[in-house]
Amino acid sequence: MNSQHDAREFVKRHGLLGMEPNRRFLLHETGSSLPQPHLWYDNQDSISALKLFLDAGDELAEIPTYRL
Repeated sequence: MNSQHDAREFVKRHGLLGMEPNRRFLLHETGSSLPQPHLWYDNQDSISALKLFLDAGDELAEIPTYRL
């Protein structure tokens, strides 16, 4: 058997018809009984804080809190 034939068999076997045969992986959401993650802060507040952090750049290196 050649690899192209093997790929076609895999697609048929796993019910992936209609998918591109050259894809290396398949992502899909699955249900879970575990608690779902959530953001503690509003999305816009988080984005604004991240922008401030990134804009500070090298200046943060002088602040003891962020020194390694």
